[in-house]
Amino acid sequence: MYHAGPEVYALVKELGCDSVEVAADENSDPEEMRKVLDQARGLGLKAIFHPAVWPFDRARVRALALRHAGHPAIAYWYLADEPDFHGAAPEEVRALADCLAREDPGTPTYTVVSPLNYGRKPESCLPFIPSRWFDIRGKAYGAYRDAADVIGVDHYGSPSKVRSHLRRHVFPKLKGRRWWAIVSLNQSPEDLRRSLATFLEGEPSGIMYYAFSESGWGFDLREHPEIQRALKEINAELRRRP
Repeated sequence: MYHAGPEVYALVKELGCDSVEVAADENSDPEEMRKVLDQARGLGLKAIFHPAVWPFDRARVRALALRHAGHPAIAYWYLADEPDFHGAAPEEVRALADCLAREDPGTPTYTVVSPLNYGRKPESCLPFIPSRWFDIRGKAYGAYRDAADVIGVDHYGSPSKVRSHLRRHVFPKLKGRRWWAIVSLNQSPEDLRRSLATFLEGEPSGIMYYAFSESGWGFDLREHPEIQRALKEINAELRRRP
């Protein structure tokens, strides 16, 4: 579960999830972060730990990750959020993954490829992306497929748009790779099931849900009991899958 703070960890567990994203920046208090990780572990939740550095800087991400390395709750290092969209080249992300694999063996790495990389972007909108990256339709999944141990795939459109995007761009590029589906819960239970069914066609090895966020995203799962009920049912069904 993305953007789930400690105040909702118990609910996340109740809904049948086993992991939460835990983000820390360079100003985060290490002792406070340890308490957050302790709380997650106490509830039986694993942490996908996100050393959040903006703009991406390999050395700074490494230093922030190693500040928290060794905590038993940390199951994955979340290297970068949508590096293709934010100007972090695949070789930079891969170099960070290799470095952490040497210094913290046994903790796999994770990154997310954005669906927004398709098509030409106006420079006035995205000045932080090198101009050579503007026209990269269909290339990002192939470019980043080996940038981390696990590749996350998100798309927050309608079920039909999700289906078209996955079948055209994602499944061919990530075939044979370990990847996770990132599924928005900001939709009706019926559309949630339809979107998830399409993701499952590609046989992801995990699913991340987007349910709690900063105020700008405008959705809080605590306010939607109908989605909570659907999510409990869906997660129970997923755990029964062979």
